Amino acid sequence: VEQPNAVTIENIRKIIAQTEIDAGVQVRITGEIALEFEEIAAAKEGVKTAGIVSLALLTLLLSFGVRSFRVIVVSLLLLIVGIVWTSAYALLTVGQYNTLSLIFLVMFFGLGIDFALHFCLRYQEALLPSKASANLSVGHNNALQDRENSLKNQQALQATTGSVGRAIVLCTVTTALGFLSFAPTEYKGLADLGLISAGGMVIAAFLTFTLIPAFFAFFGPPKRHFDPNFSLGRGWISRLVKHPRKVMSVLVFAAISAGYVATQTYFDFSVLALRDPDSESMSTLRELQREGVVTDYSLSLLTRSQTNDSSLVGQLEALPSVEEIRTPESFLPKDQSDNLELLDDIQTLLWSAIEPVRQAPAPSDEELSQAVAKTINVLGAAQYERPDLQAANERLRVSMMVLTENGPDALKQWQSASLANLLEELAWLRRALAVEQIEFAQLPESLRSRLVGVDGAFHTVVLPANDISNVESLRGFLEEVRGVVPEATGRPVIEWGVGKIVVDAFIQAMIFALCAIVLVLLVTLRSLLNAALVFAPLFLTAVFVMAIAVALNMPLNMANILVVPLIFGLGVDNGIHVVERFLHDKNFESLMSSSTPRAILLSSLTTLGTFASLSLSPHQGTASIGLLLSIAVALLLVFTVFLLPVLLGIAHPDMRADTEPSASKLAFSD
Repeated sequence: VEQPNAVTIENIRKIIAQTEIDAGVQVRITGEIALEFEEIAAAKEGVKTAGIVSLALLTLLLSFGVRSFRVIVVSLLLLIVGIVWTSAYALLTVGQYNTLSLIFLVMFFGLGIDFALHFCLRYQEALLPSKASANLSVGHNNALQDRENSLKNQQALQATTGSVGRAIVLCTVTTALGFLSFAPTEYKGLADLGLISAGGMVIAAFLTFTLIPAFFAFFGPPKRHFDPNFSLGRGWISRLVKHPRKVMSVLVFAAISAGYVATQTYFDFSVLALRDPDSESMSTLRELQREGVVTDYSLSLLTRSQTNDSSLVGQLEALPSVEEIRTPESFLPKDQSDNLELLDDIQTLLWSAIEPVRQAPAPSDEELSQAVAKTINVLGAAQYERPDLQAANERLRVSMMVLTENGPDALKQWQSASLANLLEELAWLRRALAVEQIEFAQLPESLRSRLVGVDGAFHTVVLPANDISNVESLRGFLEEVRGVVPEATGRPVIEWGVGKIVVDAFIQAMIFALCAIVLVLLVTLRSLLNAALVFAPLFLTAVFVMAIAVALNMPLNMANILVVPLIFGLGVDNGIHVVERFLHDKNFESLMSSSTPRAILLSSLTTLGTFASLSLSPHQGTASIGLLLSIAVALLLVFTVFLLPVLLGIAHPDMRADTEPSASKLAFSD
């Protein structure tokens, strides 16, 4: 699909290629059309790169974490079908992708694999006799003895759907609601992303409950079944559960400290923060702004006076953030009265030379020949002590002799070449000295129409003194000028207004997501305490991510501001799986012996790899989303696996049984 303005940019480049340009001269393109074109190109290239990298990482992680060829195949098949269906859904609902909604094509790799991993690992757990009888209550003790039997395979699939299905449906609803929180906002980029992503999550869940069971029903179960027992960090988790007070004390102190740092974050409303700084259009714009040639980030104001109010101009010029003020009068010559007096004096002194009373007639051919011959005789008689002067004199004499030998026509050409430039210079000097006072009405109409409105208002421009690519400098310039002239407008004001819409959309999305997810959790978990436990890792992750963003000097912008709502929309999944499994198995050891921790670990690592690949994008907005989401997923994994069991033990002390059920050993079959 060809992106907007592609034809325009292509035609400009063709013209440049066909134009003869002097050596050492560079021609580069910038401006809003070029900036938008390269921004979309960078976003598309970033998504392409991230897709390839994330797919490779997914395959690698699944190979080491699952060790089942059939599980890997069905998981990748789900992703491929899901991407195709989601793209079709996006075109039917939204109609097109933008730089933000494109991101979900990569995010689907991490989110879709989450459902597949939980289903497949729980399915492998159901295939183990001890697990089937102890945890899933599937048939009798000998129900899975013959794992190749189609009937027993069907029972395992049914048990898996009944066991993990509730959690997956709940995760689908909460995640979709987290994405849908963007849909009602006025920020179209976020709204499109929310609508597409919500549909993508429903598609992923549908494929999980249809494609995966159909695949295993047709091809049979994985040939290698292994115990999903979670051993990584299990000892640490056990010690943390036994010392809840110490854990909570450290956590509260860290959360308060991170919260204080997080309050220092700020919002960068400039769209320049989203674009590739190394692109041709951005590097050219920065160079032009640095040299003061042009800037889009000026402020404009309208007055009823051509010269503007002198006191107002004085106030604006006194502002530290203001470099220059251009009023309509700025396009007229400065200090015309003083300059005209000076020109009048020069005219008095030089006029007789540049405008003589009498001008001699042009010499005849004979007179010109005689004058040249006389000059040759004088040059021949001249003697100089310095050899170089004598040699130059001789060269001149020889040259004039050659002129006379070539006849009258050569002499006329020589005379014309010698005097033509002098006459032109004298004519220019006469015109320069004869100038008069220039009035505004004498300016070209094309210029006056830009300076004066149809209602008679005059256009004044205020230029910034500092680097406007720095949002703090731009914000200071905007606030100082609008403090003097509140009605001043321009691109900074427009972007500031758009930024306000984005922030409002962020707040609206946060409120909607939190309320919707809390409501769903309360209805399904039927416990305010359990719902709070699911939310605890999410709040901690949001606070720590903002603190880390401050430490990295990475402000929120029009792209990565969606990270915080996504933390709640995406991170709630892990908490739901842990709480659901804990409430089902009734104790900590049974939870840690199940497939849930391994599924959380693998799904988090695959999601982390997907988001990390986004950070490689040349589009700065996409890259910042990828980096912050990678940090968020890593923190969610830590808080869910290591902290949530501690909170569950505190909230449900009656279920903190230290007795471990019979552990299943690694079991392999051909």
